[in-house]
Amino acid sequence: MFLRQPTAIFTAGRPLHVHISFIFGSLFLILAVALVAFAYVTGRATALSQASALVDAKLDNLISRSVGQLTEIEAIVAALANTSKLAVAGRGDPTGKLALLRDTLSRLPIADGLYVGYPNGDFAHLVSLERGAWRRTLSAPPATSFAFRVISVDPNGPRSSIWTFFDSAGRFLKRTEPADTDYDPRVRPWFKLAQAKAGMAWTPPYVFATTGQTGFTISTIMPDMPGAVVGVDLTLQHLGQIFEQQKITPGTRVMLFDSKGGLLAFSGMNEANSGKGITHGDIILRTEREPLIHEVYRRSSELGRARARSFSFKFGGQDYIATVKSAWPSANQRVFMAMATPVRELTADVARSNLNALGISILVALMSLPVVVFAARKISRPLHQLSGEARKIESFDLADSVPIRSRITEVRELEEAMGSAKLGLRTFGLYVPVDLVRQILNSGVSPTLGGERRTLTVMFSDIQDFTSIAEALAPEEVMLLLSEYFSIASKAILGNGGSIDKFLGDGIFARWNAPQRIDEHEVWACRCALEFQEQISLFNERQRSRGKPVLETRIGIHTGVAVVGNIGTADRLEYTALGDMVNIAARLEQINKNYQTRILVSAEVAVAVANTFGVRRIDEVLLKGRKQAIKVFELYPYT
Repeated sequence: MFLRQPTAIFTAGRPLHVHISFIFGSLFLILAVALVAFAYVTGRATALSQASALVDAKLDNLISRSVGQLTEIEAIVAALANTSKLAVAGRGDPTGKLALLRDTLSRLPIADGLYVGYPNGDFAHLVSLERGAWRRTLSAPPATSFAFRVISVDPNGPRSSIWTFFDSAGRFLKRTEPADTDYDPRVRPWFKLAQAKAGMAWTPPYVFATTGQTGFTISTIMPDMPGAVVGVDLTLQHLGQIFEQQKITPGTRVMLFDSKGGLLAFSGMNEANSGKGITHGDIILRTEREPLIHEVYRRSSELGRARARSFSFKFGGQDYIATVKSAWPSANQRVFMAMATPVRELTADVARSNLNALGISILVALMSLPVVVFAARKISRPLHQLSGEARKIESFDLADSVPIRSRITEVRELEEAMGSAKLGLRTFGLYVPVDLVRQILNSGVSPTLGGERRTLTVMFSDIQDFTSIAEALAPEEVMLLLSEYFSIASKAILGNGGSIDKFLGDGIFARWNAPQRIDEHEVWACRCALEFQEQISLFNERQRSRGKPVLETRIGIHTGVAVVGNIGTADRLEYTALGDMVNIAARLEQINKNYQTRILVSAEVAVAVANTFGVRRIDEVLLKGRKQAIKVFELYPYT
């Protein structure tokens, strides 16, 4: 009757008030979404047009600033190349090379270093330790701001290098001892290009000899000293950091290409982005860690080298717009810059406005629904409460229900029927183990005749000389005495995971591991027996103090395989355990009187609980009705 069936009570669904609210809310939302969608489409088109113009203008500004800086660098290098103070090779500083280079380097904030290479192989090089990787490369004093290196060639000896360190005020700090070096400026790319090209020469990216950083050099020859070259190093990482500061959105990427299409730098790059590979020469920028940069670089290359070009593309699930433009830092040097920006970030304001509009529309819709929702809840609340009561019955929670208020006749009739069902099940639970009823309800299958073989632990208990006790008492007193006794027994059995199979006059038949499975059921049964005896001893003390009869209890426990299931007829069933092992437990309880013991267990039980409780072998007994003797043990608690 109360099994899980596909009825309305147990079918998953939504509350009634949700359906009512949904219908009306949907009407409002459909209209609101349609209006917002129209506004979004028109607003997005406008935003994209404005965003494209913004990217174009921002790129123009960036080109102007970047090209301005590069043009300024070329002008300073050209002026430096025409200075006679640098036209002296060798060691020492007779013409003030150091002061001139330091003053020039201070006017080039993005430069990594300045140097002069001479036709005889001499080299003068000034670097700032506040920039790039020089501080970690050189073993310089902590206060060092500038380092000046001179490489000279001794006709009678090897090529040697000396570093001199100065603080920010130009004060001398330390000079290194001459050290042999194989660095020869005449074989470096910047030197060769300047010698071969009129005007300013730009090298492809290459690895700097001392720091290992990647960058390029702008260099030119010195008119007053044929064969000498002045150069300035620019690191790609530093250019990338400058580009990073010029982004118009967090997802914007800026790139710089040389005239041959080689990728020079991009926003956010670091030393890990450079290495061996694809650009001209032996160096590439590793764009695999920045897939978007690689994609824009590839598309820009495919578009050719027109003066300006804009395009859109999809990458990584996002739409982008990009612009590529050319610039001329000098008359003979052309570069290209590209900027790519996510459309989502460019249209964020439009999306935010549309989201606000949608929120306002939803708010208006919600403000229009309170009356509908209130009425729907008023109708559906009692049904929801009754649904909860039905679920309690499903889990065999049969506590009294909270009164349900409703003006609907059908709801009130359903509440009365639910109360009657709970009362019937509570009564039913007094005669049948609750665990068994709950298991049947949860299974969703009607119980049938039959059973299964399962290893159980069975306990029988009986009151010593109960017949004599009962003869001396009125029937009502016997019933009250047994009820109190059974209450103590039931609490011990159920509290230790067991089930009461049946009451046998003054005896009890209990089992473990059926219907609910339980690990170490032998241990639980023995724990129950010891607890039962302890509570009966306390009960007997109270009985003696009141001058009433005491109930000495004998217990037998055995473990074995039995058939457990339903027996009886098609219209009346009993869940129980049958088998020889049940008879053994009953016989163990009976022979307690032969040994003046309280709890006897079989050898199977003794072995299972020997590490938990005390067991003492009593005898080997041939039980009534059996052909083979069994070993009998007394159970007692460890003290």
